[in-house]
Amino acid sequence: MTGTERRQSYTPAEKEQMIEEAFRPGVLVTEVVRRLGVHESLLYRWLGLMKATGIAGAEPSSFVAVTITPEPTETETPVAEPPGPLPPPVRRRPALARGLRTHR
Repeated sequence: MTGTERRQSYTPAEKEQMIEEAFRPGVLVTEVVRRLGVHESLLYRWLGLMKATGIAGAEPSSFVAVTITPEPTETETPVAEPPGPLPPPVRRRPALARGLRTHR
């Protein structure tokens, strides 16, 4: 900054609002900070301070986005069930140099 410009200061309510907006599920923090004109690390710093001091609203939402898919209809091909268990692996004795084998 040059001249008489000063750093922007934000009230605790403004900080909390920015944090809530930036850390909503499905929101990209980088897009929010670009629009708000603040640095991403500043939001993370405020979030950490709010968590450390126990200020309400500092915790991000505990809701998770869910996609519900419809049940397959009778015309759709159902997914095949996997075959039964795999056969046991074949045990081989290690071969040594010149084709010699170990005794068991």
